[in-house]
Amino acid sequence: MEIIKIQWVFYLFLILFILLIVFFVYLLMKKARVNRKREQVENYKESIQESFMQYMYLQDEGLRISPKNSVQIIAVEELLLGLVKVVNGEELLEFIRRYAKKEFGNVYRNQLKHRRWSVRMNALYAIEELHMVSLLDDVLKVLDKKRVTIAEESQILRMLVLFQHPKYEQYLLSNRYKRSEFTYRSLLGMMSAEQFERFVVRFKEHKEAVQLAIIDVIGINRKIEQLSLLESQLYSTSDEARIRALKALHQLSYVSETSRLVKHVKSDLWEERMMAAKLLSKVQEEDALLLLEKLLNDRSFLVRSNAAQAITQAPNGYERLRVISAETQDLFARDMANEWLEKGGERSV
Repeated sequence: MEIIKIQWVFYLFLILFILLIVFFVYLLMKKARVNRKREQVENYKESIQESFMQYMYLQDEGLRISPKNSVQIIAVEELLLGLVKVVNGEELLEFIRRYAKKEFGNVYRNQLKHRRWSVRMNALYAIEELHMVSLLDDVLKVLDKKRVTIAEESQILRMLVLFQHPKYEQYLLSNRYKRSEFTYRSLLGMMSAEQFERFVVRFKEHKEAVQLAIIDVIGINRKIEQLSLLESQLYSTSDEARIRALKALHQLSYVSETSRLVKHVKSDLWEERMMAAKLLSKVQEEDALLLLEKLLNDRSFLVRSNAAQAITQAPNGYERLRVISAETQDLFARDMANEWLEKGGERSV
């Protein structure tokens, strides 16, 4: 009985071993096919590159190259995508787009319906690069599918914004997926001034994730014309909105009145006090320095550190830190003052 069991185990291992060999051979053959096709693509690209560039720059239809098979399609597409990234002239770009529409319109339509995600995504990237507005209706069909992935949706929304599709706002604000702040921030950041202004005007109507993204973009892109929105958010009931507004104002290096920051200096949130300290570094007034000295006694290390750093940026900042180090009864404030004196090459008392 034991011998029979051992034989069964042996046969099982033998079958598994044979299956592994078959799978390994399959992978080798597949790799060989991929390499062979890649070589064919490179050879074809090399053979047509000069005439392809002449056709594009001379716009002579007698030199037109129309790909006939998968190898030629890949080769021409790679040349086309490489060219569109380095071309600046609008006339040539428009000619490239017309060529792409004629030669690759049906190719990308079919790829957008492909069962493989990678093929659909590559088609979406190419459509954006080549600015193929004529394919937007086909792109939107992908977006309307029940099984569209988040990556596909993000790329399509990006295209709708860049191509300024009439319904880009409707699609961006739909609740079909729970989008991250990063996604909203990326999309808002690439909008034209007119598009972004539409979102700012309707700021109060948006959900918090969109509002926070708008605040971030104002700071990141230094949209000084939106200062009034940032200052209004300093009084928001949302803790995160106030913190983001302080950060954005810091990025803009702007604060209209030091007195507006007093309530943030006294906030229960250490993040808000820290951002207030950062923003106060942009003000060279005595009132601002007095607030920073108050923050130097804060219970949070990061608040104290940013307050001390902000003081060093004042004209007499290091002298003030030496006075604080000598006179304060707060050990934390004294240690922080000494730390920043040492960082600035100044000798503490």
